[in-house]
Amino acid sequence: MKARNLLGVLAILALAGAAVAAEKRIGVNFVGAAPESQTLAADAVAGAEEVAQAHWNNLEITQDDANGHGNSGGLEKVVDGTGGVVRGLSVMVAATESTQVWPVTGAGWGFEGANLTMQLGHLHPQARITVKGIPYAKYDVYAYAAAGDNGGQGSVTIAVAGTATGKVALPPIRFYNFKWLGGKFVPATATTLEEAQKSEGSNCVVFKGNSAKAFTLDWDGKLGGGWTGVSAIQIVPAP
Repeated sequence: MKARNLLGVLAILALAGAAVAAEKRIGVNFVGAAPESQTLAADAVAGAEEVAQAHWNNLEITQDDANGHGNSGGLEKVVDGTGGVVRGLSVMVAATESTQVWPVTGAGWGFEGANLTMQLGHLHPQARITVKGIPYAKYDVYAYAAAGDNGGQGSVTIAVAGTATGKVALPPIRFYNFKWLGGKFVPATATTLEEAQKSEGSNCVVFKGNSAKAFTLDWDGKLGGGWTGVSAIQIVPAP
């Protein structure tokens, strides 16, 4: 085979591989206090532009504890961007013994369409999210912040869950400063609260290059300003 033809074949294979990876993204949309307006339809495409997908999994939590400590929920059946079931993968969300979590309705913050639907429903202010049974050798985690009428600062920490094999991204913590960003997703890069407070703003967190078969995200939306929370997460296969 001539070199030019070989390069062409390799390019086609690379594009095909990228398309398959895109379809295998796993999105979880946290539904807040108004499910009828915060649930994503199967064909709704939402998320940061570079990883936007359809077939989001909608997760609601119970509201049986006035103090927010007993509220929890989960998904035992999870689908990827093709709508196919990801066998063995589960997602659970709850408060810890020392934190609180409620489903709430956020403000629009300039978002439109499916992204607005995703951002309106969220959990605040201190959720723990546990994902188990991840089938990908390497993946990135996207976590989307949301807020009511007032923005604020918060942090997101990723860790290997329990005794799972593999590793998570370093540094394992990011601080965000949720403010008006015109309906655009802007990743947080700050690794300290002070750094975030001085930044021009951010509303999502990206942890790249994870390999753990299970991880936890600890969300703290009470670090400054109004309470903030988490609207959605994505698991994105990486090369």
